[in-house]
Amino acid sequence: QLHFPLLVAIVAVAGALRGPGDGAKQALIPDLVEHGGVSLERATGLGGAVERGATMSGAAVGAALVAAVGAADALSLNAATFAVSGLVLAVSTRGLGRAKTADNLESTQQAEASYLRDLKDGWDFLRHEPVLVAIVTMVAVTNLIDQGYSALLLPVWAKESGNGVGAIGAIGVAWGAAALAGSVLAAKYAERLPRFRTYVVAFVIGGLPRFAILALGAPLWGVLVVCLLSGFAGGFINPVLGAVIFERIPARMMGRVTSLNTALCWALIPFGGMVAGALVAGAGLAPALWIMGGAYFLTTMLPTVQPQWRSLDSARSGADEPPLRLPAA
Repeated sequence: QLHFPLLVAIVAVAGALRGPGDGAKQALIPDLVEHGGVSLERATGLGGAVERGATMSGAAVGAALVAAVGAADALSLNAATFAVSGLVLAVSTRGLGRAKTADNLESTQQAEASYLRDLKDGWDFLRHEPVLVAIVTMVAVTNLIDQGYSALLLPVWAKESGNGVGAIGAIGVAWGAAALAGSVLAAKYAERLPRFRTYVVAFVIGGLPRFAILALGAPLWGVLVVCLLSGFAGGFINPVLGAVIFERIPARMMGRVTSLNTALCWALIPFGGMVAGALVAGAGLAPALWIMGGAYFLTTMLPTVQPQWRSLDSARSGADEPPLRLPAA
Protein backbone atom coordinates (compact mmCIF):
# COMPACT_ATOMS: atom_id res chain seq x y z
CA GLN A 1 0.00 0.00 0.00
CA LEU A 2 3.01 2.34 0.24
CA HIS A 3 4.69 4.40 -2.42
CA PHE A 4 8.42 3.78 -2.60
CA PRO A 5 9.55 7.17 -1.17
CA LEU A 6 7.29 6.68 1.85
CA LEU A 7 8.63 3.16 2.32
CA VAL A 8 12.19 4.53 2.26
CA ALA A 9 11.22 7.13 4.88
CA ILE A 10 9.77 4.44 7.14
CA VAL A 11 12.91 2.35 6.75
CA ALA A 12 14.98 5.39 7.72
CA VAL A 13 12.90 5.89 10.87
CA ALA A 14 13.29 2.21 11.74
CA GLY A 15 17.04 2.51 11.28
CA ALA A 16 17.17 5.58 13.53
CA LEU A 17 15.22 3.74 16.23
CA ARG A 18 17.66 0.85 16.09
CA GLY A 19 20.35 3.09 17.61
CA PRO A 20 18.77 3.51 21.06
CA GLY A 21 17.48 -0.05 20.91
CA ASP A 22 20.95 -1.49 20.34
CA GLY A 23 22.40 0.85 22.95
CA ALA A 24 19.89 -0.34 25.55
CA LYS A 25 20.54 -3.98 24.62
CA GLN A 26 24.28 -3.55 25.11
CA ALA A 27 23.82 -1.70 28.40
CA LEU A 28 21.73 -4.61 29.74
CA ILE A 29 24.49 -7.18 29.33
CA PRO A 30 26.58 -6.46 32.46
CA ASP A 31 23.44 -6.57 34.64
CA LEU A 32 22.35 -9.81 33.00
CA VAL A 33 25.82 -11.27 33.56
CA GLU A 34 25.78 -10.34 37.23
CA HIS A 35 22.18 -11.51 37.67
CA GLY A 36 22.92 -14.85 36.00
CA GLY A 37 26.25 -15.44 37.74
CA VAL A 38 28.18 -16.21 34.55
CA SER A 39 31.33 -14.79 32.97
CA LEU A 40 31.28 -12.04 30.36
CA GLU A 41 32.91 -14.35 27.80
CA ARG A 42 30.15 -16.91 28.28
CA ALA A 43 27.39 -14.32 27.99
CA THR A 44 28.80 -12.63 24.89
CA GLY A 45 29.62 -16.00 23.35
CA LEU A 46 26.10 -17.31 23.81
CA GLY A 47 24.69 -14.02 22.55
CA GLY A 48 26.85 -14.29 19.44
CA ALA A 49 25.81 -17.90 18.91
CA VAL A 50 22.12 -17.00 19.07
CA GLU A 51 22.59 -14.06 16.73
CA ARG A 52 24.64 -16.00 14.20
CA GLY A 53 22.24 -18.93 14.30
CA ALA A 54 19.24 -16.69 13.74
CA THR A 55 20.97 -14.84 10.92
CA MET A 56 21.91 -18.09 9.21
CA SER A 57 18.41 -19.55 9.45
CA GLY A 58 16.47 -16.34 8.84
CA ALA A 59 16.72 -16.36 5.05
CA ALA A 60 15.62 -20.00 4.83
CA VAL A 61 12.70 -19.47 7.20
CA GLY A 62 11.69 -16.32 5.35
CA ALA A 63 11.74 -18.09 2.01
CA ALA A 64 9.64 -20.94 3.40
CA LEU A 65 7.10 -18.48 4.82
CA VAL A 66 6.81 -16.61 1.53
CA ALA A 67 6.28 -19.88 -0.31
CA ALA A 68 3.69 -21.07 2.21
CA VAL A 69 1.59 -17.97 2.92
CA GLY A 70 2.74 -15.29 0.44
CA ALA A 71 4.93 -12.23 0.85
CA ALA A 72 2.41 -9.96 2.60
CA ASP A 73 1.41 -12.51 5.24
CA ALA A 74 5.07 -13.44 5.74
CA LEU A 75 5.79 -9.79 6.56
CA SER A 76 2.91 -9.78 9.06
CA LEU A 77 4.27 -12.91 10.77
CA ASN A 78 7.72 -11.35 10.84
CA ALA A 79 6.29 -8.24 12.51
CA ALA A 80 4.64 -10.44 15.11
CA THR A 81 8.02 -11.92 16.06
CA PHE A 82 9.12 -8.44 17.16
CA ALA A 83 6.14 -8.25 19.51
CA VAL A 84 7.03 -11.67 20.93
CA SER A 85 10.64 -10.53 21.35
CA GLY A 86 9.52 -7.45 23.29
CA LEU A 87 7.31 -9.58 25.53
CA VAL A 88 10.14 -12.02 26.29
CA LEU A 89 12.47 -9.11 27.08
CA ALA A 90 9.93 -7.48 29.41
CA VAL A 91 9.32 -10.71 31.34
CA SER A 92 12.90 -11.98 31.50
CA THR A 93 14.47 -8.72 32.73
CA ARG A 94 11.91 -7.98 35.43
CA GLY A 95 14.31 -8.83 38.25
CA LEU A 96 17.16 -6.59 37.14
CA GLY A 97 15.97 -3.41 38.86
CA ARG A 98 16.93 0.09 37.84
CA ALA A 99 20.19 1.12 36.23
CA LYS A 100 23.15 1.38 38.60
CA THR A 101 24.35 4.79 39.79
CA ALA A 102 27.12 5.71 42.19
CA ASP A 103 24.75 7.34 44.68
CA ASN A 104 21.45 9.20 44.91
CA LEU A 105 23.13 12.60 44.44
CA GLU A 106 24.70 11.49 41.19
CA SER A 107 21.35 10.03 40.09
CA THR A 108 19.72 13.44 40.62
CA GLN A 109 22.50 15.17 38.72
CA GLN A 110 22.17 12.71 35.86
CA ALA A 111 18.42 13.30 35.68
CA GLU A 112 19.07 17.01 35.29
CA ALA A 113 21.88 16.64 32.79
CA SER A 114 21.28 17.38 29.14
CA TYR A 115 21.71 14.91 26.33
CA LEU A 116 24.75 16.78 25.03
CA ARG A 117 26.35 16.69 28.47
CA ASP A 118 25.74 12.95 28.70
CA LEU A 119 27.23 12.51 25.25
CA LYS A 120 30.27 14.60 26.21
CA ASP A 121 30.76 12.58 29.40
CA GLY A 122 30.66 9.35 27.40
CA TRP A 123 33.11 10.71 24.85
CA ASP A 124 35.48 12.01 27.54
CA PHE A 125 35.56 8.59 29.16
CA LEU A 126 35.97 6.71 25.87
CA ARG A 127 38.81 8.85 24.51
CA HIS A 128 40.83 8.44 27.69
CA GLU A 129 40.61 4.64 27.51
CA PRO A 130 43.34 3.64 24.99
CA VAL A 131 42.21 0.03 24.74
CA LEU A 132 38.61 1.00 23.97
CA VAL A 133 39.76 3.59 21.40
CA ALA A 134 41.95 0.96 19.74
CA ILE A 135 39.09 -1.57 19.64
CA VAL A 136 36.61 0.96 18.23
CA THR A 137 39.05 2.05 15.52
CA MET A 138 39.88 -1.50 14.52
CA VAL A 139 36.24 -2.60 14.42
CA ALA A 140 35.17 0.48 12.42
CA VAL A 141 37.76 -0.23 9.71
CA THR A 142 37.05 -3.97 9.57
CA ASN A 143 33.31 -3.28 9.39
CA LEU A 144 33.93 -1.11 6.34
CA ILE A 145 35.97 -3.86 4.69
CA ASP A 146 33.48 -6.58 5.63
CA GLN A 147 30.67 -4.52 4.10
CA GLY A 148 32.63 -4.12 0.89
CA TYR A 149 33.33 -7.85 0.85
CA SER A 150 29.74 -8.98 1.35
CA ALA A 151 27.95 -6.24 -0.58
CA LEU A 152 30.18 -6.06 -3.65
CA LEU A 153 33.33 -8.20 -3.83
CA LEU A 154 31.57 -11.50 -3.19
CA PRO A 155 28.72 -10.90 -5.68
CA VAL A 156 31.19 -9.75 -8.37
CA TRP A 157 33.30 -12.85 -7.75
CA ALA A 158 30.21 -15.07 -8.02
CA LYS A 159 29.35 -13.53 -11.38
CA GLU A 160 32.86 -13.46 -12.88
CA SER A 161 33.74 -16.96 -11.68
CA GLY A 162 30.54 -18.43 -13.11
CA ASN A 163 29.51 -19.91 -9.76
CA GLY A 164 26.38 -17.76 -9.62
CA VAL A 165 24.21 -16.68 -6.73
CA GLY A 166 24.00 -20.22 -5.38
CA ALA A 167 27.65 -19.93 -4.38
CA ILE A 168 26.90 -16.84 -2.32
CA GLY A 169 24.23 -18.76 -0.45
CA ALA A 170 26.54 -21.73 0.10
CA ILE A 171 29.30 -19.45 1.40
CA GLY A 172 26.87 -17.72 3.73
CA VAL A 173 25.64 -21.02 5.16
CA ALA A 174 29.18 -22.41 5.54
CA TRP A 175 30.49 -19.29 7.24
CA GLY A 176 27.42 -18.87 9.42
CA ALA A 177 27.33 -22.49 10.58
CA ALA A 178 31.03 -22.46 11.42
CA ALA A 179 30.72 -19.12 13.22
CA LEU A 180 27.82 -20.53 15.22
CA ALA A 181 29.96 -23.49 16.26
CA GLY A 182 32.84 -21.18 17.15
CA SER A 183 30.60 -18.94 19.23
CA VAL A 184 29.22 -21.92 21.16
CA LEU A 185 32.72 -23.17 21.95
CA ALA A 186 33.84 -19.65 22.83
CA ALA A 187 30.94 -19.38 25.27
CA LYS A 188 32.25 -22.46 27.06
CA TYR A 189 36.02 -22.05 26.84
CA ALA A 190 36.90 -18.42 26.00
CA GLU A 191 37.15 -17.42 29.66
CA ARG A 192 40.01 -19.91 30.04
CA LEU A 193 41.90 -18.75 26.94
CA PRO A 194 44.46 -15.92 26.79
CA ARG A 195 42.50 -13.09 25.23
CA PHE A 196 45.23 -11.39 23.22
CA ARG A 197 46.55 -14.60 21.71
CA THR A 198 43.01 -15.74 20.90
CA TYR A 199 42.35 -12.39 19.20
CA VAL A 200 45.47 -12.67 17.03
CA VAL A 201 44.94 -16.30 15.99
CA ALA A 202 41.24 -15.73 15.26
CA PHE A 203 41.92 -12.77 12.97
CA VAL A 204 44.86 -14.47 11.21
CA ILE A 205 42.56 -17.36 10.28
CA GLY A 206 39.35 -15.39 9.81
CA GLY A 207 40.64 -12.32 7.96
CA LEU A 208 42.93 -12.33 4.92
CA PRO A 209 42.41 -16.01 3.84
CA ARG A 210 38.80 -15.46 2.74
CA PHE A 211 39.89 -12.60 0.47
CA ALA A 212 42.94 -14.46 -0.83
CA ILE A 213 41.05 -17.63 -1.77
CA LEU A 214 38.72 -15.63 -4.00
CA ALA A 215 41.57 -13.65 -5.56
CA LEU A 216 43.47 -16.85 -6.38
CA GLY A 217 40.53 -18.21 -8.38
CA ALA A 218 40.18 -21.37 -6.30
CA PRO A 219 37.29 -23.78 -6.98
CA LEU A 220 34.13 -23.46 -4.94
CA TRP A 221 34.96 -26.37 -2.64
CA GLY A 222 38.24 -24.66 -1.69
CA VAL A 223 36.41 -21.40 -1.00
CA LEU A 224 33.93 -23.25 1.22
CA VAL A 225 36.71 -24.90 3.21
CA VAL A 226 38.35 -21.54 3.88
CA CYS A 227 34.99 -20.03 4.82
CA LEU A 228 34.38 -22.84 7.31
CA LEU A 229 37.75 -22.20 8.96
CA SER A 230 37.31 -18.41 8.87
CA GLY A 231 33.81 -18.56 10.29
CA PHE A 232 34.84 -20.88 13.11
CA ALA A 233 37.73 -18.60 14.09
CA GLY A 234 35.49 -15.55 13.84
CA GLY A 235 33.18 -17.01 16.46
CA PHE A 236 35.85 -16.38 19.13
CA ILE A 237 36.36 -12.69 18.40
CA ASN A 238 33.23 -11.03 19.79
CA PRO A 239 33.30 -12.90 23.14
CA VAL A 240 36.86 -11.66 23.72
CA LEU A 241 36.30 -8.06 22.62
CA GLY A 242 32.87 -7.85 24.25
CA ALA A 243 34.23 -8.97 27.61
CA VAL A 244 37.05 -6.42 27.46
CA ILE A 245 34.66 -3.59 26.55
CA PHE A 246 32.18 -4.32 29.34
CA GLU A 247 34.90 -4.77 31.96
CA ARG A 248 36.35 -1.34 31.27
CA ILE A 249 33.16 0.71 31.42
CA PRO A 250 31.83 1.76 34.85
CA ALA A 251 28.21 0.82 35.51
CA ARG A 252 27.04 4.45 35.67
CA MET A 253 28.52 5.11 32.20
CA MET A 254 27.42 1.88 30.55
CA GLY A 255 24.54 3.15 28.41
CA ARG A 256 26.17 6.24 26.97
CA VAL A 257 29.58 4.65 26.32
CA THR A 258 28.25 1.47 24.72
CA SER A 259 25.91 3.52 22.51
CA LEU A 260 28.76 5.78 21.45
CA ASN A 261 30.95 2.73 20.88
CA THR A 262 28.33 1.15 18.61
CA ALA A 263 27.83 4.37 16.66
CA LEU A 264 31.56 4.74 16.02
CA CYS A 265 31.95 1.07 15.05
CA TRP A 266 29.16 1.44 12.48
CA ALA A 267 30.22 4.84 11.19
CA LEU A 268 32.21 3.59 8.19
CA ILE A 269 29.88 0.78 7.07
CA PRO A 270 27.99 2.93 4.50
CA PHE A 271 31.28 3.53 2.67
CA GLY A 272 32.28 -0.13 2.36
CA GLY A 273 30.48 -0.78 -0.92
CA MET A 274 31.70 2.52 -2.37
CA VAL A 275 35.35 1.77 -1.60
CA ALA A 276 35.12 -1.79 -2.92
CA GLY A 277 33.29 -0.61 -6.05
CA ALA A 278 35.91 2.03 -6.78
CA LEU A 279 38.70 -0.54 -6.39
CA VAL A 280 37.01 -3.08 -8.68
CA ALA A 281 36.27 -0.42 -11.30
CA GLY A 282 39.80 0.96 -11.17
CA ALA A 283 41.95 -2.13 -10.72
CA GLY A 284 39.80 -5.22 -11.26
CA LEU A 285 38.42 -7.85 -8.92
CA ALA A 286 41.60 -9.73 -7.97
CA PRO A 287 43.62 -6.60 -7.09
CA ALA A 288 40.64 -5.22 -5.17
CA LEU A 289 40.44 -8.43 -3.14
CA TRP A 290 44.17 -8.31 -2.35
CA ILE A 291 44.00 -4.63 -1.38
CA MET A 292 40.94 -5.05 0.85
CA GLY A 293 42.28 -8.27 2.34
CA GLY A 294 45.69 -6.70 2.95
CA ALA A 295 44.07 -3.71 4.65
CA TYR A 296 42.07 -6.11 6.82
CA PHE A 297 45.22 -7.99 7.81
CA LEU A 298 47.17 -4.84 8.65
CA THR A 299 44.28 -3.37 10.66
CA THR A 300 43.73 -6.49 12.74
CA MET A 301 47.45 -7.20 13.23
CA LEU A 302 48.40 -3.64 14.20
CA PRO A 303 47.62 -4.50 17.86
CA THR A 304 50.65 -6.83 17.89
CA VAL A 305 52.89 -3.72 17.92
CA GLN A 306 50.65 -1.56 20.13
CA PRO A 307 51.44 -2.01 23.85
CA GLN A 308 47.95 -1.13 25.09
CA TRP A 309 46.52 -4.29 23.51
CA ARG A 310 48.65 -6.46 25.79
CA SER A 311 46.36 -5.48 28.66
CA LEU A 312 43.48 -7.46 27.15
CA ASP A 313 44.38 -10.27 29.52
CA SER A 314 43.97 -8.08 32.60
CA ALA A 315 40.54 -6.72 33.55
CA ARG A 316 40.56 -3.12 34.69
CA SER A 317 38.57 0.08 34.32
CA GLY A 318 39.95 3.31 32.98
CA ALA A 319 37.79 5.49 35.20
CA ASP A 320 38.66 6.78 38.66
CA GLU A 321 36.26 4.40 40.32
CA PRO A 322 36.03 0.64 40.91
CA PRO A 323 35.36 -1.46 37.81
CA LEU A 324 32.24 -3.55 37.41
CA ARG A 325 32.18 -6.40 39.91
CA LEU A 326 31.62 -9.50 37.81
CA PRO A 327 31.40 -12.99 39.32
CA ALA A 328 33.56 -15.83 38.09
CA ALA A 329 31.89 -18.49 35.99
